[in-house]
Parts: sequence; C-alpha cells; structure tokens
Amino acid sequence: MIPVIIDTDPGVDDALALIYALASNAFSLKGLTTVFGNVPVATATRNALWLLKSLGQANVSVAQGASCPLSGLEPIYAAEVHGSGGFGTFAVPEVSRKPNALDAADFLIAASHDHPHDLVIVALGPLTNLAEAAKRDPSLPDRIGRVVIMGGAFEVPGNVTSTAEANIFNDPEAAAIVASEFRVVDFVGLDVTDRVLLTEEDCNSLASSTSELGAFLTEMTSFYLDFYENRTGKRCASLHDPATLICLARPELFEFVSGQIMVCETGQHKGQTRCNAQHSTVRYAQSAEFKEVQADFIKTLGQYFSDE
Repeated sequence: MIPVIIDTDPGVDDALALIYALASNAFSLKGLTTVFGNVPVATATRNALWLLKSLGQANVSVAQGASCPLSGLEPIYAAEVHGSGGFGTFAVPEVSRKPNALDAADFLIAASHDHPHDLVIVALGPLTNLAEAAKRDPSLPDRIGRVVIMGGAFEVPGNVTSTAEANIFNDPEAAAIVASEFRVVDFVGLDVTDRVLLTEEDCNSLASSTSELGAFLTEMTSFYLDFYENRTGKRCASLHDPATLICLARPELFEFVSGQIMVCETGQHKGQTRCNAQHSTVRYAQSAEFKEVQADFIKTLGQYFSDE
C-alpha cells in the first residue's frame, strides 16, 4: 500500500476523492493537511474532521495549513461550485475533535522523516502547504517519494481564466516552487480531469448504496451537478480530485508527458502551466482511458459502501 498524505480543501470532489482513498486497497492514509481554496481553511479543516468521523476514520490526523497564498493576497473561494460550506447545501455539523498540534507544513516535514523516500503527497488544492514546508526545510523535497497534484491546464483552456486552472491560479508562486524543487511530480490537470465525468445516475446509485452517507451524498452532488449543468448544459460533473487519486492507484490508465513544468506567476497569464519537453521526473497527464477511470471510481465506492 502506498503511504499518502492528502493535502485538501474540501470541497465536493475532495470529499469524493477522500472516500475513494479510504475505499481503495492502494493507499495507507497517513493524514490530511488542509489549505484554503474551495473554502476558507478553517471550514476545510472542519469538513475534513467531520468526514473522517463519518467514515469511521477519526484516528486519522488532520493538520490545518495555509489560510492564504504565499503572496498574502486575499483568497477567492468557490462557493458557486461547492457551496459556501464546501459540501453543497449540506450543513456540516460542528465537530469536537481538534486538528493536530502541528500546522500542515510541519506535519508534512515530520511525516517525511517517518516515511523517507516512500511518502506520497496528493495535493488537491493550492500548493501553499508544500511550498511552505520546502521553505522551512530545504531537504524535504529529497525525502518525498512523489507529489501528485490536481492542477494545471496544459493543452486545454483553464477554468478560472482562459489559461489557468484554479489550484495553480490560487497560488502560482507555490506551484512554481513545487514544480522546480520536488524530485518526482505528476500534474493531473484539466486535460484529463474535465473528461472524467460523474453523472446523475452515478450519484443516485452511490447515494442509494449507503445508509450512513446517502443524504450527504445526495445534497452535495446535486449542488455540484447544478453548477455544471448551468455552465455546460449537461447534467454531469468533472471528477477532478478523484481522478488524481486514481492516477496514483491506476497509472496504467493514464498517458503522461515529461518535461520542465513552468508556471506563470503574474500578469495576464497568471497561473498558466506549460511544459518544455525534455527528460525529467516531472510530468503531466495528457490523456487517459476515461471510461475506465470513471468505472473504477464507481466500482470502488460502490463496493466500499456495500460493505458498511
């Protein structure tokens, strides 16, 4: 099993990705770190703690991280996509459990010593926590086995500007640090994730398969589907974050391009990602067996819920 820490800003598709991580036999979850992005970081932390408790995983540590990008600029959240509380119209109860005493950056540093060269960081939000950890401990990147990032738009348009994907746009300085300093990095961006789709039929099937989380899944995914239907005219949503976990669990389903990844940090093309083809241990997912990726997601969650 792959030892992973998921850096996350839950978030509808973050929640689905976390469920996939727990449902899959591929991962050993060593903790969650939270970051601003879809919602403020305090909300992201509450959502992570509640979801772990609801999934019977309250022993998994959650470390709260950055509340804004490295630049210090005020974050822009995604309430229109995920709802003001992160899970659509679902009202997340308050939780009594507190996050880890370490902040996210120090938690990542400590975990890298516990699992040197094996630990994989799966980053589903802005990359601020990873960049901050590398700034505090410049030896960190050499101890991390791999970083897998939901981020970037290489050969397709962005989703917040014509050239930029949201996670990179929200902290391009951090993205540039991670792309240049960590040894082995996979970007799983809109080139792939916008084509791995969740249908209303899929949502209904998953919700009906779990007595514990059925109402949560219904309210959360209905909001998410509404957003995509209003934007595209089709009632199906992109599985950005689950596709990123599946890319790590089932790499044979994806096609990659290796090269130097460059991030535009300012100006008109802020957040744009480009790749200069060359030999490199940094790469981006260019394409995938999209139907197989979707099928893996539905099958894995369906089996997990049926075992409740």
